[in-house]
Amino acid sequence: MKLPRLLALATLMSLGCLGAGQALAQDYPSRAVRIIVPYGTGGGSDILARQIGARLQALWGQGVAVDNRAGASGNIGTEAVVHAAPDGYTLLLQNSTMVVNPAVNGKLNYDPEKDLTPIMLLGLTPVALVSH
Repeated sequence: MKLPRLLALATLMSLGCLGAGQALAQDYPSRAVRIIVPYGTGGGSDILARQIGARLQALWGQGVAVDNRAGASGNIGTEAVVHAAPDGYTLLLQNSTMVVNPAVNGKLNYDPEKDLTPIMLLGLTPVALVSH
């Protein structure tokens, strides 16, 4: 993975889904959409997904379910999206751990660049290291 691409992915908190690059039908969504959050309930990603899901549900008139699949530094939830049908009905709300995981965990069962398509940047979270 090239460094500029790695840095772009590191700052990306995105909803990604298989097949998102393909044009979706005019009647999308015609059934419920699932947003997988690969982290535990109550965290920042979960809260963001639930807020977005509620607004999308009101906008679309279709159900939007948030499915927390925590574990393995986000790999369990990410793999669930990678192995879902590439129809745009299973989305992933992921953060920068997706970029770090290949270096930390070695070989993964997915390639973030090839198996997922970023849809949009949802936000940036500053991180600070402080000391006395």
